[in-house]
Amino acid sequence: MGDLWSNDDITDLGDEIPEEEKKESELTLYIKLFSKPNVNFQACINTMKRAWKTDSVICELIELGYFSFLFQSSEEKMRVLESGPWSFASNLLVLREGDPNILEHCYEFTHYAFWVHIIGLPCARISKDAIRLITSRLGQVEEVKIEARSNNARKNGKAKVLLNLSYPLKIGTVISCGEKKWLIDFKYERLSHFCYSCGHIPNELTIIVVQHTAQKVMEELGKPEQLTILSGQSTEQNTMLLPSQAGNETLSLISKKRKAMYKAPVAKK
Repeated sequence: MGDLWSNDDITDLGDEIPEEEKKESELTLYIKLFSKPNVNFQACINTMKRAWKTDSVICELIELGYFSFLFQSSEEKMRVLESGPWSFASNLLVLREGDPNILEHCYEFTHYAFWVHIIGLPCARISKDAIRLITSRLGQVEEVKIEARSNNARKNGKAKVLLNLSYPLKIGTVISCGEKKWLIDFKYERLSHFCYSCGHIPNELTIIVVQHTAQKVMEELGKPEQLTILSGQSTEQNTMLLPSQAGNETLSLISKKRKAMYKAPVAKK
């Protein structure tokens, strides 16, 4: 609080919370649309109820793109929470468990956990310790799993990593095995809309400026103007607007061939 308040100005409410209010908070999930908040509220609610296979959840619109969901049991709430990430209309839904000591508008939606698959690791090097070490460069590692690939006896590793959503997604890393160095790919489960060029998951306040691709694209077009990539565009075709063309005229930013080169790997459940 700094110098705004002294200890004498603080009123301690203690740890006692009415049981009914405490239980309601424990059964509540706060959910925020990370990319575009202006979606149809009722359509979003109906879609998520079907996806979660529940009709008993009580939904409340707190503000545009920000909802609360009250479940009937903690098992139902945890099932939804642990089977994410979820998305609606290509918008990532960031989920937070209710806390009776936090104001509705003071929850942080800056981080979220994704399962990240590790592709290209030598078979002899596949271990929980190795997976944890590699993915620790992405963020806080919450869980590590070693799984078999369908009917194949070959193992594959993945980790659940808490990612900072303001950072670009990394498509891989380089590992050193003795005198050999190998490029390792990252694949993200249930990944929603993101920018193929810079790897950011855009939010409602973000306008992504792709400096590392703009120069090459403008050289090909013979136009030196700066490019601005508009967030919220379809991932099938990101578009750009030139300052001198501030109207309906849009140009394709990256061809399918170039887009494939920049596309971060995506894995679906």
